[in-house]
Parts: sequence; structure tokens; C-alpha cells
Amino acid sequence: MQRWTAYWFRAGGRTSAAVLRIAIGTSILWMLWRLHSIGYRPESAPHDVFRAVGILRITGEPGPALYAVVKPIAWLATLAMIAGVCSRVSTAVSFVAALVLASYECSFAPTWSHDNNAPLLAQLAFLGAHGGDAWSIDAWWRKRRGTAVPDDRAYMWSVLLVQLALAIMMASAAYTKLVSGGPTLAWVLSDNLRNQILVRFDFRGVARPPVAEWLVAEPLRWKTAAFLNIVAQLAPLAACFAIRRPLVRAALGALFVTEVIGLDVVMGFSNFHWLPLAAAFVDWDRLLRRPPPASERPTASRAARRYVAAFVICDALIAFWRWPKLDQLLNLYPLSSFPMFASIRAVPPYAEHHVYEMADVRLEVDSTPAPAPGMQAWITDQVKLHRLVNVRTRDGVREQLVAFHAAARAGFPEYAIRAVRLHLVAIEAAPYPEPARLVRRDVGIMGELAADGTFTSALAPLGRSGDRFTAATTAPLAVHHDGAVRDLATVRDGERQSFELPAPPVHVLARAGERLFLVGSR
Repeated sequence: MQRWTAYWFRAGGRTSAAVLRIAIGTSILWMLWRLHSIGYRPESAPHDVFRAVGILRITGEPGPALYAVVKPIAWLATLAMIAGVCSRVSTAVSFVAALVLASYECSFAPTWSHDNNAPLLAQLAFLGAHGGDAWSIDAWWRKRRGTAVPDDRAYMWSVLLVQLALAIMMASAAYTKLVSGGPTLAWVLSDNLRNQILVRFDFRGVARPPVAEWLVAEPLRWKTAAFLNIVAQLAPLAACFAIRRPLVRAALGALFVTEVIGLDVVMGFSNFHWLPLAAAFVDWDRLLRRPPPASERPTASRAARRYVAAFVICDALIAFWRWPKLDQLLNLYPLSSFPMFASIRAVPPYAEHHVYEMADVRLEVDSTPAPAPGMQAWITDQVKLHRLVNVRTRDGVREQLVAFHAAARAGFPEYAIRAVRLHLVAIEAAPYPEPARLVRRDVGIMGELAADGTFTSALAPLGRSGDRFTAATTAPLAVHHDGAVRDLATVRDGERQSFELPAPPVHVLARAGERLFLVGSR
């Protein structure tokens, strides 16, 4: 307990708290400007996909009136925080209002983005801080009135808590990557980062940044970059243990800046509004040679002590507890785990280069005339809207095709639709030393619905007996693996066939003349 108290409630820090107040306010103001530029409007929002995040679970979806009130409050309170006007109150008001706006942005996506977690977490950690005792209008007014600040006031706990909040966020991202890679360090020592970059840019049809283009050209480059990413994300946590070594602490904190810039130049995430938060890693009192505090035993209120303990416990548990995922279960945004690019986008054995594959689907409409660009755009939207990539059962595919066929006939009566088909598509990254690029290949038809209602599909559960797999079909079988389709040797037993399959990802296909129908995937 003495070590805990000695760490958090140490002397000094008045200037550091003041600088951090300005830095956090600047970061929040930058965030508000970014949110404003996105242009979310309650009156035109897609209300059917709204999913309340964090504080909005209490308030509900903001209507135009509430949004119009909260937005200027967020701006004015944040400006007051920066200027140091009623610092503690303006910080709290700014946090609540900014949280409503950021949560509103996240509420229209299946999972929330982490773009704004850093400034919101820093501001949450700073609540209750005496950040207005220097470099503020509050301090100027107090001096003019002749009111002195207590000599034993505690400041460092708020600075250290902001530092830890940022460190936990970054360390959580590194932790999820290391855990997903296991003892083989697969996140670092495989083709993972190369494929992460391809998925990030090529999948969306966006040009890669020059640095990303350079990295994907050679294995040593992308593996070194992956290693440095882990180091940069763990460095802020190490800085939390270097409080008595300000130069070491600042150097480790500088890697926070490196990570923010790296996210932009490699992955295209321009989270530059995080940069002012690096002020938490600098001992500003020593840097600016402020006189030491009059009291070596600062007094912290019981509320401050309880707040520090509660914040550390809650933030650490939510950030690092993986089973179950507490962040999504509790929905306490901005408290969150940070599985940023944590999945392994590579195929074992990780020391070798293999084709990396992602699954997608494609809707095909056989009609007269052929679908024009407007109808084709509508078809593509239906794939995303109904998340057809997750539908893998015969009944599920039939249900979706029936609904799609009815909607297409109602929306485009000028087309004579003969059939609609759902195709499984493999998005493949060719292995090194092939050029780094993604290729889309049709794998097989998941289901076909004719205009007369006839439904054709070969989807069936793949059984398993020892090392062999089974499928209830008499059609000749083939397998799609490593970007190629090959005939599959099988042993027939009545209406079932048994066979061996290569390592996943692999797709079993049934031949119907020149066409291939999907049976199942592994």
C-alpha cells in the first residue's frame, strides 16, 4: 500500500498537470473537428442499423434537437478546458458532451472504431485533476484575488493516470497480437503484416502508401516492421515504470508518437489528434525548471484515491480480459480492449509462404437486359446489407435468394429475371516471391433460384471419420485449394463419399457439367 501511495501521490506536477490539461483539450478539440468533418446528421442517419454504444445506452439515439444542443456544448466546454476556465467543471462537461458525439459515430457500425478512444480515455483519467492551478484563467483570477493554492495539493496522480490509460491502450493492442500468434510469434514472424497491408488497401481498391509498398516487397522488411510495432506499443507501459528517470520516460513516450505516425504511413490511419497526448510522458516541471513544491507530502482526497484504484482496475480488466470479451459485453465505451490487426492473416506453417485466402460472396442476376450499373450497385449493396458472406446453409441461402428475387422484381420491374445465383468468392494473396496483390476468384455456386422457384444447391455438412471427411452427394467432387481447382479422389459408399482434404482453407465442390457447386468449406 505504501508503494502504491508513493507512486501515485508524489510531490510536484503542477505544471505538468497544466500542460496536460491543454494537451488533452487540444486532442479533444481536434477530435470534435474530425467528427464535424465526417458530417453525421441525426435527421439523415441510417436509423435501422443504430446500435447504442456506451453512454447512448442511457440516453438513446440523439435526435436532431439533442444533437444540436450537445455539439456546441462540447466545443465551448473544450475551449474553456484549454483556457482553464472553471477547469474541473469544464473538463467534465467537455468529456460527457464529446463522449456522446463520439459514441453516436460508433453506433452505426457492427463494432466500434478505436479512432477516438485515446483522447477520451485520457480525458476520463484526467477528471477531477487540479489542472487549472497554472497556465489558466483560473490561476490568473486566483492570483488577482490574492487567493493562494494549497501547498500540499496533489497533482501527479492525474498525470500518471493519463499516462497509464494511454499505456494500457497500446499494451492491450500488443498483447492481443502476441496472444494470437502464440509461442511461435506468428504475428511477427509470418506473412501476416504483408497480408494485413494487402487487406487494408487492395481489398478496398485503395492505393498503398509508399512505405507500405516498400514493406510488402521483402519478408525481412515486413517482419522487422511487425517487431518494431510490438516494441512501440509496449514502450508506453515501460514508461510508467520510469517515473524517476525523466529522460528514459520521455524516450519511451516518444515511441507513442512513432506508433501514431507509423499507423498513418503504413496503414493509412491518420490519428494525428492523438499526438498532443504525448505530453503525459514529459516531466514538464523539471523541463521548465519550476521550483520544487513547498510540501513533500501532498494531500490527496479519499475520492481521488478511490478514483485511481477504480480506473486502473476497470481499464486493465476490460483491456486485457479476453474470455469473454468484456469490452463488448459491458459496452463501456471508451473503455475497451484494442485488437487492432490482431488476427493472424497467414497460413501455417508460418515459416513458409502460402496463399492467403479470405471468403466473400457475389450475387449474380441472369436477366434481360443485363443489369445496368445502377442495378449492379444495388445488388452489391444487398450483399453487404444482408451480410451474405455469413450464410452457409442450404435453407439460409434459399431464404436470402427468395427475398432478394422478390426485392429485385419489385424495384426493377423493367428486367425479366430468369435466375439469381449466390457465388462463393475467394480473395487470394499470392505467396512471396509472387507480387503482393489480391485476386478475386469464383469458387462455386452456393445456390441458384430460378424464376419458377426451383432452387438448386449442393450445400451439405461435411462429416468426419478419423482423418477422412464425408459428404452426402453422388456428384463428382473437386477441391479448391491454394488458388487452384483439382479433382478429388473419393471412396463411394452408397449416396455418401469419403475423402481426404489438405490443410485449410479448402472448399469441396460438386461438378454439374461445366459448373461447380459448393458442398462445404473447411
